[in-house]
Amino acid sequence: MRKRYLRAGVGRFGLVVASIGVGTGPLAAQTDCLPPPLVSVLNDATDTRRAVDVLTDHLASAGEQPPQGQQQALQQVTRFLNDAGTQAQIPQGEVAGLVCRLLALPEKIRDSVAAQGAARSGVALLSTGGLTGAIMGRLDSGRGQDGGPSSSPSASRSDGRMGLGAAEKGRPAPPPGTVGPFSVYGGGTFLGGDSADRPDASGFSYGGGSGMIGLEYSVNRNLILGVAGSFTSMNADLNAGGGVGADVIHGAAYLSYATKAWFADALVAYGAIDLDLTRPGAGETVRGSTTGGALAAAARTGYLFDFGKLRAGPIAGLTYVHARIDGYTETGNDPSAMVVGGQTVDSITGSAGLRLLAPFQAGGTLLVPYLNVTLEHHFGDDKAQLSTSLTGAPSGTPPLSVSFPTFGARDYGKVEGGLTIELAPEASVSLSGASTFARDDGQDYRVSAGLSYRF
Repeated sequence: MRKRYLRAGVGRFGLVVASIGVGTGPLAAQTDCLPPPLVSVLNDATDTRRAVDVLTDHLASAGEQPPQGQQQALQQVTRFLNDAGTQAQIPQGEVAGLVCRLLALPEKIRDSVAAQGAARSGVALLSTGGLTGAIMGRLDSGRGQDGGPSSSPSASRSDGRMGLGAAEKGRPAPPPGTVGPFSVYGGGTFLGGDSADRPDASGFSYGGGSGMIGLEYSVNRNLILGVAGSFTSMNADLNAGGGVGADVIHGAAYLSYATKAWFADALVAYGAIDLDLTRPGAGETVRGSTTGGALAAAARTGYLFDFGKLRAGPIAGLTYVHARIDGYTETGNDPSAMVVGGQTVDSITGSAGLRLLAPFQAGGTLLVPYLNVTLEHHFGDDKAQLSTSLTGAPSGTPPLSVSFPTFGARDYGKVEGGLTIELAPEASVSLSGASTFARDDGQDYRVSAGLSYRF
């Protein structure tokens, strides 16, 4: 019985010891997984290299060679610990406890840690991307017959049913009884999607909703300034087990400038993130909580040509998001509980494609549908690093450095469309949606609806 347990356990130790890092508190008392003679020899060791030598000698003298896979794992660990740059000095009397802790770890602990790292950063990036997409969609739906960034379809009847941007001139004072330069709006957004499994991390599926309110001011015929705030709640379920829940409060400021044919939009936003995390441990669910933030900047431009009732032309944009997740300590009595280091992720996405805009009237009501089809490209490195450590591991134990993906496909397609319906000269309702396509590693989608009132 003892021989069988040790053979299986040391094989797991060989896979994991190079990955586990520093924590606090002694483990000398947790040695009941090993026979007393082996505990005595291990606790005389003062570094991890000597610990592996002792375990290797014990297996060799057990009368039966371990399976090939366990031999290879031990060889990998020995090579790791023979590197002078990674050899760890461990207090005497604590090595056997460390070995027992390592033997109790889940075999897929690295995958679980990497999957959570990817999901944490993914939730931060996706929630911020949902806000920027909802605001840009609102600006898209406000451009109609004359291409301007109007906060209301009937902002200025003299320049067409969509008003703004008909010419390079200041907006005259509105006649008595007409709408004013301010607009207030509110809306909701649903986000969803999935990320496929990868060799370096399990995938996840996610969903969430947000509410947004905003205020816009039409400076003149061509320019509007806006501010918006939103609250988003998201949940991600990891394919490897466990999940990530996030509550995010966003604030954003933006501007939109347009002439009859040309337009340009710019936006900056910041989100404060609260995260609750779970993952499967060796015997029970491990939990954690932390905070973070995400800073976003986005810009885009385009030129629309007249084709009778249709307006169409090229568009291009660039979005940058910097996300930071603070470190935290997992809670619970599970032996795999860890101290998780902070992580940062930078995402830069460029887009280029075609916009179609076709305002029309039905029964005296103005409807403004639009459609954007773009090619999206991720710039930069598709991986980030995360460092963790076992809670309670002896000081000096080598840390775990996990690489996890920050995005999947570098190039893919995206389609976005919407419809604005004028309810009155001062009020309109809008619907919009977006989805990625031609991306093998999973898709993202968004659906938004809002109501705007101008005064």
